Amino acid sequence: MDEDQQDDKRQGEAQSSTSNGGGGEARGPLRMRITAPDPELRERPVRRLFTADSQDPELAAKQLAEKDREIRRLRERLAKAETIIEVQKKISEILSIPLNPPSNVDND
Repeated sequence: MDEDQQDDKRQGEAQSSTSNGGGGEARGPLRMRITAPDPELRERPVRRLFTADSQDPELAAKQLAEKDREIRRLRERLAKAETIIEVQKKISEILSIPLNPPSNVDND
């Protein structure tokens, strides 16, 4: 067997030992310990099913109203914060205070 065929054979063995779930001991930096599957887990996840009984329209409406109140409250809070920032900018202009003062970095 020539050198190219030997290289191909080694690469094929390395790929088969790491790609088939550990049919042999993995060599090199990709050593993995083979463990038994967890009996608590299923092989495939089961999708949740929602029936008409599980979807409560009153609950959905209540949650929607709660989210609307939260959005309204956060918008009011944002408006107040923006007003405070504008006032701070005007005060800094009046007092001639730069908003972004230059940093004092010594270049030695």
